[in-house]
Amino acid sequence: MFKSLGFKIILQVVFLFLSLWLLVYLYQNTTLWFSIIGMSLLVILQVALLIRLTNKITRDVERFADTLKNKDYSMVFSTTQSGGSIKRLYQSFNAIILHSKNMELEKERIFLLFQNILEKVKFGVITIYAEALEEGNEKEEILFMNEAILSILKIPKYQYWRRFENHIPDLVNEIRQIKGGGKKFLEMLIEGTRSQLSVEVMPLQLINKTYLIITIQNIKDEVEQKEVEAWNKLINVLSHEILNSITPIASLSDTLNGILAGKNEITDTEDIDDIRTAVATIKKRSDGIADFVKDYRLVAELPSPVLKPCNVEELISEALELMKPLIRKQSIKLDLEDINERDTLELDKKLIDQVVINLITNAIHAVKDKTDPVIKISTEKTHNQYCITVSDNGKGIPKENLDKIFIPFFTTREGGSGIGLTICKNIMQIHNGKLEASSVIGQGSSFRMVFGLN
Repeated sequence: MFKSLGFKIILQVVFLFLSLWLLVYLYQNTTLWFSIIGMSLLVILQVALLIRLTNKITRDVERFADTLKNKDYSMVFSTTQSGGSIKRLYQSFNAIILHSKNMELEKERIFLLFQNILEKVKFGVITIYAEALEEGNEKEEILFMNEAILSILKIPKYQYWRRFENHIPDLVNEIRQIKGGGKKFLEMLIEGTRSQLSVEVMPLQLINKTYLIITIQNIKDEVEQKEVEAWNKLINVLSHEILNSITPIASLSDTLNGILAGKNEITDTEDIDDIRTAVATIKKRSDGIADFVKDYRLVAELPSPVLKPCNVEELISEALELMKPLIRKQSIKLDLEDINERDTLELDKKLIDQVVINLITNAIHAVKDKTDPVIKISTEKTHNQYCITVSDNGKGIPKENLDKIFIPFFTTREGGSGIGLTICKNIMQIHNGKLEASSVIGQGSSFRMVFGLN
């Protein structure tokens, strides 16, 4: 209790009050000047001791605050010469300093961990404040830049964003266009070599400060690999279709040559029938090749979309009206879900009609062997996407075929051309959208038309 800060202050205040009372008494009732002077010095001493005590506590609190402010975790408050509440106060100070030190070390460890991870990735990463992209901001520093970006862009490690911008202004202009968040693919000339880059900007709000995380990836090798794969697939398809037609044509040509060899005039009825059959077959296969080339051109040469506001409910209703005879014929249950009659999209109605009709047609074929066939059409709207989904409860698509269904001329349906879904996907792509497929064997398939919303 005697070491308690509160007790010390109360005790000194009481002594100071008694000393002041005694000093006033001596001054008013006696002429003992030595006693009055001695008592005055005692009062001054007690005031000084009280001030010293409060100043010591104030200084210690200030030292503690400065320690946290300057992150000087070497400060330790001695508890051996104090007791009571002062000792507990200093113990609390030391505990807080130790905890802050451990938190700072943990934060530093996490930072170094992520820094090492980002240094090892193959794509470039830059982190800056969003203000760095503003005009006239000359001294904004680059917060982080990994080694991969130096290799991709062939640049030195800049400290300031403005120097980075002066080195590659075209790239920075592209970044400005998507500073609110987004992704761009672009070509750049880097040290005389044309590179294909994927640039993505992700804004991040932290404690009233906006950061931009910019990732840059050289996708030239990946694009070239995809191009080679696409060409190989196309060559395989073309080879398969052309060989299927050329082989019987060549065989029949040999047969005709054999029949006509050494004959000036053909009178044998059997020979005439063989020639007619061969010529008809050659005509049929030639027409098949012509249709194949026509289908290929249809896939490759889609017209540019003419975008106009279109009511989604009307779009689906018109497509269903067209397909109604087939739906009734197979006694298919139609389930329309979450279709808002006020929803509109900017699209080319003629082209999107093709997609909706094609997806409904595929769903009808998928449920033809079901005893309780169901086709469901639903819509879903989020803050940046609008989805139209056509689902069925058919037999489903095998997993090994799910990745192939959008390849031109790939089909598992007898009599199918294999270009319907390819055209649908291309139509969605020229609308800056996408067509997604999912399927579970025995449960059915779903196709989602995903439109981006501005």
